[in-house]
Amino acid sequence: MTRLLRSWRPLYYSLAGFFLLAGLTSGERPFFVLFLAQILLALAALLVNLYAAWTFSFLQQTSTSQVLHGDQVHLQLQIHNEKVLPYPLLRIKINQAEDPEPARLEFNLAPHSQRDFDLLLQCPYRGRYLVGMAVIDFIDCFNLVRLPFDLRRLPYYRMPEVLILPGFETGVIVPGQAQVRQAAAHVARPSDDNSEPYATVRPYQPGDPKREIHWKASLRQQTLMTRQYGQAIEPQVLLILDFSPPVQPGRLAWQAADALCSAACTLLHAYLRQQIPVRLISNQGPHLIESRTAQSLQDFESLRTWLGGIPFAAPVPLADLLRKGHALLESARLIFLLTTAHEKDSIEPLLPLIARQNRPGRPCQVILALPESAERGTTPTGSDTFGLNRFRQTGLKALAYRYGQPWEDQVKG
Repeated sequence: MTRLLRSWRPLYYSLAGFFLLAGLTSGERPFFVLFLAQILLALAALLVNLYAAWTFSFLQQTSTSQVLHGDQVHLQLQIHNEKVLPYPLLRIKINQAEDPEPARLEFNLAPHSQRDFDLLLQCPYRGRYLVGMAVIDFIDCFNLVRLPFDLRRLPYYRMPEVLILPGFETGVIVPGQAQVRQAAAHVARPSDDNSEPYATVRPYQPGDPKREIHWKASLRQQTLMTRQYGQAIEPQVLLILDFSPPVQPGRLAWQAADALCSAACTLLHAYLRQQIPVRLISNQGPHLIESRTAQSLQDFESLRTWLGGIPFAAPVPLADLLRKGHALLESARLIFLLTTAHEKDSIEPLLPLIARQNRPGRPCQVILALPESAERGTTPTGSDTFGLNRFRQTGLKALAYRYGQPWEDQVKG
């Protein structure tokens, strides 16, 4: 039936052309009458479609704007026809979060009626996605005129946005916890030693030096306030995040990006749970080095949200980040490099820069984020193996973290 409808439209307009040509060559009036009748019918079909597009009304919303990867979100649609004329056939393309191929709805709508839809969208990969209706095809009952209408071109139309957060694991054993916990034990205790950087203010106490009174804060608070100093906080763990576009195509690229962010969240949560400060630097942002610091678990959710929405489109090569961030690397006790790069051209420039940071007392480890294997539990093959072996040849500890596999299964390899 669908094939017949597709062939009917060109046949109809071919007949109209035939009748026009026959009328012009023969001068017979019936050919012109048939030609005009076909043109008038096509114009009527076009007007019906334009009417439906002009009066089209709907409500569209998602059950939540933020969801954990692997969960589902409901897209709720209400299509209204409040007019006295029926709508033609509607074919609606709906953008989904997990698949470049849109979902499709096809239905008619009678006068003064409404159709409700509750679509369940899968959310397997972290990221920020626009979901909902994208294109509507209005097709008349004779299938003579097809009017595609892209809602995204309307200035007032806004597709619902869904932020899919990367997952993470709790209670995992991560490298270096013992060696940095002792170094971090002295961090972030306020003191009155004015040789250290000024931190905050507190109410004046008898015996405080007058030179340490903060007069502006005292005027605002209507009470005497004294400067309070704190020890400089030096992040003990450094996560270097490579947000360069993965070399894998399509779905595999989404999986590799998800694996990198999930590994970063797992490491971040594990160290912050032990009260070990963490700094994250990346090659994504308006500046060459994008730096963020987390001191406690209170900072975890904001960083996780940032990792969920960050695009993997870094304009800066990772090698440039390592060169410019040399000072930050020198201050860390433990360094992790998280990347999706596993091919020769992307790895070779990194090796001397990373190996230079790997020294006794301050190890540097590489986590290679990869899409899931064709068969779960299989070992990396092909170029993935090249990436791991090439990092390991320089004395670095390199792990393959695959999408969808538990942390403990990853680190055993």
